[in-house]
Amino acid sequence: RFRLSQRQEDLPEIRDGRGGAIASPLSVRRRAMRQPHIALIGGLALALALTAALFAGCASDQESVDIENSAIGVMQTRGTEETSRIVFYDENLEKTGALSLAYATFGGPFYNPLVSQGRLYAIPQGLYDRKDGNKAVAIDLASLAVEEYPIEQPGMNSIATNDVYIWTCNRESFLNRCRMEDGEVESLSIPEEFIMSILWHEDSLYAFAKSMTTNDVSVYRYDIDFNLVSHVDIADRNLSVYRTAAHDDLIYFCGLGADESAGYAGKIGVFDTQANTVGTIDIDGKYPSSIAFHDGRLFVSHYDPFQGSETESPFSVIDLETGAVDRYELGHPVEQIVIRDDSLFVLGGTVLYRYR
Repeated sequence: RFRLSQRQEDLPEIRDGRGGAIASPLSVRRRAMRQPHIALIGGLALALALTAALFAGCASDQESVDIENSAIGVMQTRGTEETSRIVFYDENLEKTGALSLAYATFGGPFYNPLVSQGRLYAIPQGLYDRKDGNKAVAIDLASLAVEEYPIEQPGMNSIATNDVYIWTCNRESFLNRCRMEDGEVESLSIPEEFIMSILWHEDSLYAFAKSMTTNDVSVYRYDIDFNLVSHVDIADRNLSVYRTAAHDDLIYFCGLGADESAGYAGKIGVFDTQANTVGTIDIDGKYPSSIAFHDGRLFVSHYDPFQGSETESPFSVIDLETGAVDRYELGHPVEQIVIRDDSLFVLGGTVLYRYR
């Protein structure tokens, strides 16, 4: 049972160059040594696609942010101008400030940002008609200081990190590794593969890729030195890996689609990193688009990021021990979700909700 405790309406909406709203959420824990984490992109904890950060600290007219009392960040960006911001809210959804940034298309529904070890990582794509962004950006969520990491690869579409490196991938079949200490960059080509999503888990980099010739999907696993550890084929074709999340030895992933011909529609994929096998969890709902873990359960929102929706959309809750799936209707769109302590934050349209 979910109880609506707070509601913040009429969040500012920023649109891309084609008239479409861009949104992606980010959940930030308090500074009391509690690690921030990313909320769902394109929804929940609304992080409307955060864009580039300040090149050298805050501008003189930068709005102050009470980051210590901030619980959620909303990322907002434009595809037609190099202007973006993160709007912060406390647990009661009262605004605590905003950070202005100078990038275009920074984050977004299809370019998931990442929060790891107290920093937000994202890739500014650049103006929508150029997509010439070639760097990664990191924002310290305690000081709001910004660092840029030039990678010199265009069209980067996913980002991962560990203690030493920032990893990115792009549509030209490249995996990229940038050492944060000195900015040294190395790239690895996977010929004829479109790399859809990457993540660092435990001691390995996992890359979900689709063949440009057969559309078959594979999972590549590399060690920290770019040595290939394993390569696993996923039988299902036409699969688009949209978002991934790791829990214990398993990587959960969702694709986009309204019917079975579109791949993992109505399913959550599960990759076992120890057995190198792939399974699925059936869920009653199209367009699984956002996932979050809480107390032994996997929360899944259902939303079509291509078409959007002003009507209600469901979300599913999967008990990871029993496999039982419960479905909930909240009476509004559920684009993205973020869970922080005992609160479920939901982005629906231009409204940010908090449930307990």
